[in-house]
Amino acid sequence: MVYIVLMVLVALFVAVLALQNSMVVALHFLVWDFQLNLILVVLLSAACGFLVAALWGLKVKTQQFLRVRKLNDQIALLEDDKRILQEKVAKMARENAPAAPAGEKAPAAGKEPKASEAPKAPAEK
Repeated sequence: MVYIVLMVLVALFVAVLALQNSMVVALHFLVWDFQLNLILVVLLSAACGFLVAALWGLKVKTQQFLRVRKLNDQIALLEDDKRILQEKVAKMARENAPAAPAGEKAPAAGKEPKASEAPKAPAEK
């Protein structure tokens, strides 16, 4: 909203400036000489400035879009790597889990048994 208000104010400023300066001016550009109304010179200058700003903004937005797309692709690859590594860790934990004696449950993979669950040594007399 602030951007729109600012643009309207700039447009009003340019319009008032152009209307108050309606004399004919001589322009020299490289090898050409022009006689042009100052209103047209001001409006053409403002339009060229707008075009340059718009093209610059388009360039910046395009760069941001390409960077975000590259980062999203990188995130997807890293998530795939993470999933693969988690599967490998789970598989290794299952393979390396100690076999439980008959009648006892094996501890869950990756978890240490609690002190209350640890086997107790026989009491000495």
